[in-house]
Amino acid sequence: MKRTILYFFLLILISCSSTKNLTYEELMAGAPTWVKQTPNSSDYYHGVGMASKVTAPVDFREVARQNALSELASGISVNISSTSVLNQFEFDDNYSEYFRDNIKLTTQQYLEGYELVDNWENAQQYWVYYRLSKSKFKEIKQQRINKAIEASKAEFMKAKEFKTEGNFQESMQFYIKSLDDVKDFLGDDLKTEIEGKNEDYSSLLISEMIRMIPRLSIETSDKFQFIRGVGHMNENITLMVLYDHQFPVKGVNVELEFSYAPGKSIMNISDAEGKIRVKNENFDTRKKEEYLRATVNIEKLIKESTSDQMVRRLMESMEFPVYVFPIEIISPKFHIMVGEKNLGNDLKNGITIKAFRNLIEKDGFEIVGEGKIADYTLISEVSTQKGNEVNGKFTTRLNATFALKNGSGHVVYAKELSDISGVGSSYESAGEDAYRSLEGKIRINIYPAMYKAVFGSF
Repeated sequence: MKRTILYFFLLILISCSSTKNLTYEELMAGAPTWVKQTPNSSDYYHGVGMASKVTAPVDFREVARQNALSELASGISVNISSTSVLNQFEFDDNYSEYFRDNIKLTTQQYLEGYELVDNWENAQQYWVYYRLSKSKFKEIKQQRINKAIEASKAEFMKAKEFKTEGNFQESMQFYIKSLDDVKDFLGDDLKTEIEGKNEDYSSLLISEMIRMIPRLSIETSDKFQFIRGVGHMNENITLMVLYDHQFPVKGVNVELEFSYAPGKSIMNISDAEGKIRVKNENFDTRKKEEYLRATVNIEKLIKESTSDQMVRRLMESMEFPVYVFPIEIISPKFHIMVGEKNLGNDLKNGITIKAFRNLIEKDGFEIVGEGKIADYTLISEVSTQKGNEVNGKFTTRLNATFALKNGSGHVVYAKELSDISGVGSSYESAGEDAYRSLEGKIRINIYPAMYKAVFGSF
């Protein structure tokens, strides 16, 4: 196929040539056989390359050389060993294809031992022919494999030492580095001796890392219980990153997600004690139980350990378990203290307190009779005063104050009203009309603002 394209390109050059009556036969007069057909033998890989002196007048020799080496490399079959990591472990098709493409690219990048057989040129083209002994290629490649394995084994043994100490972070880092050392040969059979045993090295590396994953866990001895909406800003949710359920692991990135905050995730790093401390927030949920999800994220560790994209993608395909921690949600308790007077007399039917009670209970909050056990206390004073009388119609003016305090006595919401009026056939009925207007004001304005003051930080 490549040779067909090459000759098609050649014919275009001929048609564009300024030389009159130049035929293909004239152009290729005296060309050796290897120009027209790349040689084929069982002992050598062959590569023939051509460059146009018209399109590359300065560096046509280098262009032809690169074309020849590219053809030579393409003739080297990429065989993925049955014992390689690609066949020993399950990777998706995209990674498998990416793996094979990189092996091919590496083969071309590290071509050694090839020899120049011949070159030929005419007025418009320059041709060059290289070949590489298959036995020489195999010998050189094996030398590179041996050198890579020796370098990798030094990192591998360090990784095992840190693993024995329960140091997950350092161990995983050295495993990744040891894998990086042999990245160019992950498709080959890398049999080598490890601690007196003949092992398939690349598969051993991956399996060692995979076996470490379930030994790392995220745990807690705490029972998480929070009151809905009540400020927990000074409280922390504390988790532990442990190896073998006993060794604290520092420096591990843990990704955290909260069921009551869809789409939101945070990253935290375990400290010297292996602890993850998550600053809590106010939250609004009507569920009685929510969840905190935590999983190890080694993306940062991978980037710090290797710059090779193939190794990174292989490591990123490893999945860590997700740990789920239940959070019990308790509805806040409200205590209501309302003083209601109409024209100086106590209001018996309690319009204001009923309005607040209905709204609070509708939102799933509990109302208690004692302020000392309440999470919030609502204090309100409402009164009406006489206004004017015009043609048998009486008016009143209503004044009201509202204050919502949390359990520590801090006022989280306050409001004063003096712009509500009532109309009736008597001052008393006008006062009751003003209270009905206040009821609508509470439902539409006061309570929503109060609710936002409690839950607005989420």
